[in-house]
Amino acid sequence: MSESPHSRRLSERSPSLTDTDDLSSGTATDEGGYSMEDSNPLADMALAGVPITAVNLPSDEPLEDIKFEDRDGVPLIMHASLDKLFEQLSQAVTNSQFGDVFTVVHGYFIESAELVRELLRRFFYSSVSTDSKLSEADLKRAQVQHKVMIVRIGNFLRKWISYNAYRIRVDPTLINSLREQFSELSNATDSEQKKWGGILLSQLGKCITVEAGEMPKLIASSGPADSTHLALLLDAEPRVLAEQMTMYENNFFKHITPGDFLHKAFEKSAKSPCLQETIKVFNRFTNLVTTCMVCSDNIKQRTGVLTRFIETAYELNSMNNFSGTIAILSALEGTPISRLKATWRNLPKQTLSQYEEISPLANPEGNYASYRKKVQSTSVPFLPYVGCYMKDLTMIEEIPNMLNDEIVNWNKMHLIGKAILEVIEAQSVPHSFALDPKIQEFLASAPCLSEKEQYSMSKEREPSSASSSTPTMSKRERKKLVAKPRSSALSKEGTLKEKRTDPLKKDKKDKKEKKKRDSDLREHSGPATVKELQVKLELRQAAVKRLEADLAAVQARELSLKHDPWLYYVYTDGNPPEPEDGSRETVPVQKSQLIQHLKDVKEIRAKVAESSSELELVEKRVSEAQTELDTLLELRATLYRGFEMLEEHLKGLETANLLSGSSRQLVSYCVRNAKQTCEDMNQAVSKQS
Repeated sequence: MSESPHSRRLSERSPSLTDTDDLSSGTATDEGGYSMEDSNPLADMALAGVPITAVNLPSDEPLEDIKFEDRDGVPLIMHASLDKLFEQLSQAVTNSQFGDVFTVVHGYFIESAELVRELLRRFFYSSVSTDSKLSEADLKRAQVQHKVMIVRIGNFLRKWISYNAYRIRVDPTLINSLREQFSELSNATDSEQKKWGGILLSQLGKCITVEAGEMPKLIASSGPADSTHLALLLDAEPRVLAEQMTMYENNFFKHITPGDFLHKAFEKSAKSPCLQETIKVFNRFTNLVTTCMVCSDNIKQRTGVLTRFIETAYELNSMNNFSGTIAILSALEGTPISRLKATWRNLPKQTLSQYEEISPLANPEGNYASYRKKVQSTSVPFLPYVGCYMKDLTMIEEIPNMLNDEIVNWNKMHLIGKAILEVIEAQSVPHSFALDPKIQEFLASAPCLSEKEQYSMSKEREPSSASSSTPTMSKRERKKLVAKPRSSALSKEGTLKEKRTDPLKKDKKDKKEKKKRDSDLREHSGPATVKELQVKLELRQAAVKRLEADLAAVQARELSLKHDPWLYYVYTDGNPPEPEDGSRETVPVQKSQLIQHLKDVKEIRAKVAESSSELELVEKRVSEAQTELDTLLELRATLYRGFEMLEEHLKGLETANLLSGSSRQLVSYCVRNAKQTCEDMNQAVSKQS
């Protein structure tokens, strides 16, 4: 963790190999945080699941028109001519992803208008041979096969229009060409051609008229986090904060198009605006975490903020938002936060254990091997870390598109398409949570410090010790904090044995620590304004409602237990006793379950009482602050009236020419004092409101 600040932050310009780089030397560097020094790109490609056989160089030797390679029992195309690729589209599916990959990457070897023209010529305008040598059964079979082939190509073109809508909308020439070709097909005499011409025209019309929606804009603001932002952060539940971060990030991620990745478009902001905005959201989350940490004045508050962000990252990981998880982890492993050793040592062991569980996701070792393994076993909905796709595509783009003038390097096309289709899959089923306007506003507009300011404030919070050998806390130090000391006791035989912890005592201790941590989270520096208190009041009211709902559920369970005592038998250990009355069916209840139930009822009632008392306290403070504000407003109005009367009297004296030089100076002095008093009063009212 001794890297430079925010070492894993996404760059708006992805790493790229130059033309003079040797693919086997691994000497290229990047400016986006993906360190490629002393690494082998070929090895990275292998770790990322990129087959080394894809790195084919152009050759003058004759090549097969199409070459397959068996992988896990599935034949995959390695290279093929354009004619053979068209044949694969019309035949039975060799690879379920072939058609989807073709729709995404066709621009590497054929223009869009030419692709549609060639498909229509080859399959829609072709006819079945009426050779007299064919029997009637063979001729009928050929006609059925031709109809099936037309259906396959028609469905492919529908999907092609859907996947390439982003480029069709902005290209009037392509729109006119497609409309002309589909109109000609719809006017054909053949009923099948006419039907598909109408279907494709309708699909094209939807593509042109349906807008993708306007992407929100990031609000760039710089500065420290104020007490209102910290109060909102500390009062929000980790799960709720994770849900709001996911919804905010999804507003940008859903606008990413395949074109943002093709031909390394992500290296230029103008060619990939949607992807660049998503990257800015990732960087904003990282900056926001660091800013909130270093703006916390005391160690209790910093520990609370750090705990809240680790718990939020843990929740993000559980809901498969890997982008948000890695954004928070990148901030925590950056120098401004990782150097705060006293804060890290103050964390509860449970929180440290959560951090150690999810931190491998942000580890770039093995080309993010832990993250890739996690994604492979994940189903939708999920939000991926786009940095991995950018790194993979940067290396894949170094492979040639064509092996000679006619043979397409399909293995490269498959690798590009597979990465982009994974993004499309993530966009197809987005997360869905209720929006919280206050947290959404916090995520969008809360100010952030620059990296230099973050590091400077971090040093102010915990100055570096001259005796410290390492400026940041290492992973080994954190693991030592997580590890529990083994307590030993003598057994009856006189040997050392491990002392077991009573689970009830441990549970009680954990709850006591959580209560203390929640109490620490409520401590904020600076005077509370009416706005802050109102925010806190709303959050407390929501918390009381949730607790009351929990209490109602527990009371319902308690009522069900007491409803018919004949149906329940309480026992301690072993098998449940036989019912005395065999005519009635009984439900055994473990004694420990009843004890736990009573504890749950007691705890929830205590929480309701505690939250209610806090609610009363906050309401009282709101009332006092409002009274003080009303008094200030009344005093300000009185001062303004006095000031206006003084000005009118002064004008009357000047008009009557009754003021001497010394009197005029005295009156001017009084007017200035009155103005200053009014300005001070305005500032006091503004601060209190």
